[in-house]
Amino acid sequence: MRMALQTRLARAFSLFSASPQWFAGAMPWRARPSSPAVASRDLGRQASTQPLAAELDHSMLAVTLALLLFGLVMVYSASIALPDSPRFAAYKSSHFLLRHAFAIAVGLIAAWIAFRIPSRTMQRLAAPMFLLGLFLLLLVLIPGALTTFALLIHLSPWRRDRIFAYLDPFEPANALGKGYQLSHSLIAFGRGEWFGVGLGGSVEKLHYLPEAHTDFLLAVIGEELGLVGVMATILGFLWMTRRAFQIGRQAIAMERFYPGLVAKGIALWIGAQAFINMGVNLGLLPTKGLTLPLMSYGGTGILVNCVAIGILLRIDRENRITMRGGKL
Repeated sequence: MRMALQTRLARAFSLFSASPQWFAGAMPWRARPSSPAVASRDLGRQASTQPLAAELDHSMLAVTLALLLFGLVMVYSASIALPDSPRFAAYKSSHFLLRHAFAIAVGLIAAWIAFRIPSRTMQRLAAPMFLLGLFLLLLVLIPGALTTFALLIHLSPWRRDRIFAYLDPFEPANALGKGYQLSHSLIAFGRGEWFGVGLGGSVEKLHYLPEAHTDFLLAVIGEELGLVGVMATILGFLWMTRRAFQIGRQAIAMERFYPGLVAKGIALWIGAQAFINMGVNLGLLPTKGLTLPLMSYGGTGILVNCVAIGILLRIDRENRITMRGGKL
């Protein structure tokens, strides 16, 4: 009888060892292993409910805010003397500062709204918006973007002079004519040397350099903060452009092609605009009339640049959720 009892105990032990699922079900205090589907669902729920602060690219946000605030300071410095001119006599010295600060506030709100829109929603609107943009671009080709452009330059002496003045801005006729703006921009860079003449100490902004708070803000930076200030600005845009390309590559690597291409498009847009503006200020390119993104005075420019950054941050957030196995 003792042998029979030992045999039954041995069989029971072997049953428990061979059937851990049954054992877990019979023992309610032991955790039951999850199936792969349940585990994936739980991981996705955890990934999609992460705090919003953890889903943001803090470095991109910090660089963006730094450029916005730096631009606000430099716009105020470049425009503080404008009311001394008869053209702006009705304005206070803080007029452009307050309007630029308001534009930044509106831009940040618009960026937040853009950040909350999923990329799949943007993708659904992409086709009609692309067709609308294409139609507007085609309108400028009537009656013909290159022949018309050449004729405008040839038939308009002031346009022709402006195109060629940048080749020799210090030639006497150009320095007092169409090359006046560029020549004073280069003078501002020269006065700044390594560390600048000090914040607020620019002379060229005192009605010598036209549009110092918009197209030629970099020249004021160069004069007041020197090569150090200019290099800090260039490095800020260089880092932002590089990071935007990285976000695009991450999305494409996860087969999220539309958001990836959008991110790379934003990188090209901001990088190219910054390069052209800087090239114009330094005399490398003819005057184009493009502002410095996120920094120059102008409500529309600030608004669309902030929206672009909001879209970029949204794409990066979706990349992070996807890499953790979450659902978008």
